Amino acid sequence: MKFFDLFCGAGGLSYGLSRAGLVTVGGLDKFYPASETYEAQFGTRVISVDAFELSPYDLSKLIGDVDVLVGCPPCQGFSSLKVSRFGSDDVRNDLVLYYARVVETFKPQALLFENVPHVAKDVRFAYMLKVLSENGYSFVFRILNSADYGVPQKRKRLILFAVRGAGKVEFPEPEYGSPDSPDVKSGALKPWKTVRDAISDLPSVNDGECHPSDPLHCAKKLNPKYKEIIKHVPKNGGSRNSVPPEYGGNPVRDSLRIIGDIFEWHFEGWFVWISIYLV
Repeated sequence: MKFFDLFCGAGGLSYGLSRAGLVTVGGLDKFYPASETYEAQFGTRVISVDAFELSPYDLSKLIGDVDVLVGCPPCQGFSSLKVSRFGSDDVRNDLVLYYARVVETFKPQALLFENVPHVAKDVRFAYMLKVLSENGYSFVFRILNSADYGVPQKRKRLILFAVRGAGKVEFPEPEYGSPDSPDVKSGALKPWKTVRDAISDLPSVNDGECHPSDPLHCAKKLNPKYKEIIKHVPKNGGSRNSVPPEYGGNPVRDSLRIIGDIFEWHFEGWFVWISIYLV
């Protein structure tokens, strides 16, 4: 089945779908370094323009028919922290409506939508559900925790899955759970994967060094004061609040492992440096 990735970024979602046997016909993202990375990874074209400047009809003329539409509209405007402080008037939030209009235009057989949990409370998400109902889609959405599906981090996201002309649509059941939960203790679920599971096999690097065979596996140069602070991190981790974030390193390779199974990702242009900064 062929799919198109709206707001594709560097292609994390497309990577997972490709591993599941689907074939990407391209994506759309206005951030050019991310588009370059996507194209290098998948060998297909990304339309690197602002979605507000490209109508769904014109988009359909550029890419033709697709079986599956996937997309993760920018979530910053829906984050609980931003909404509580500034409201939900971020112009990027209207890209949820754009996604809905693309669905109306393309009428794919199936679609996948992801965003932060707070989007479920927004009128634009309600409009998208209305569009799906009016166009014959069966759908389900739920707040899922990535840790429950084998990702070594707790990250909750709203996932919507829809199929046109189908009956009941269901999510796969979780395979992992909290180590203290009854299902894990009984053996019904496996315990959540840990950061150690994801990165413990990476070779050691000293602070201020990058591994010679992996330019993304680097450690920030730390002064003695910061090293002393890090010594106080609780055994086996603790939370990200144990040490102020400015005392951390540049663990791009580590972060790719923690995000998921993206071991051999190749970043293009100066996107890698932005990734280092954001991490």
